[in-house]
Amino acid sequence: GYAVTVLDNRNRPGGRVTTIHRDGFILDAGPSTLTTKYREYQILAREVGMGDAFVNSSPVVGLLRDGRVIDINIDKPLSLPFTPALSFSAKLQFLRGLVRCRKLLARANSFELTDDGGNGQAESAQAYGERMFGKEVTDYVLDPLCRLVVGTGAESSTWLSVIAGLSGWSQQLINIRGGLEAFPFAIAKKLNKVILGAEVQGITENDRGVEVAWRDAQGA
Repeated sequence: GYAVTVLDNRNRPGGRVTTIHRDGFILDAGPSTLTTKYREYQILAREVGMGDAFVNSSPVVGLLRDGRVIDINIDKPLSLPFTPALSFSAKLQFLRGLVRCRKLLARANSFELTDDGGNGQAESAQAYGERMFGKEVTDYVLDPLCRLVVGTGAESSTWLSVIAGLSGWSQQLINIRGGLEAFPFAIAKKLNKVILGAEVQGITENDRGVEVAWRDAQGA
């Protein structure tokens, strides 16, 4: 019911969500997949007429280790103990960590994590990961997971990002036919005003609400 103005720094809507079409291939260069736990996302997609655009993604995830990509099929959990992506001791630490935080993972909502903050809310994902799962698991699994979920590494993420990643990304992976960029494009068509090439200079609260100072593509 609100009249919304979107300011996007780039020359197209979507922010970090970018899809490249090249040589007949579709490459998502920002976020590259979703899970079925993104319920609000799917509801909004249906509202803008994209409810039938969702397709299942491949369950194979590539993990980079020592300069090579190791494929992991998350649909085959029995194969995970044999992956060369982690040492045997790291696999045991990973399993032990999952057992230790299983109750938190069971009740966690990836989109409403503030209630789970507790006293350790300021702890980084890096520190939490090393304490609960060990350094090897943190470096090769949790740090990439944080980058996938929140767009930054474990050192710059809170420990809640680990919970969000582990709880949310244990579901079926899905994608949008044509690439993820199609979704913000569809939303932009429904909005009354989208200004591209707009750089936000500052956001301040005042008696009237919130004031946004921004500069357009021409510098005005």
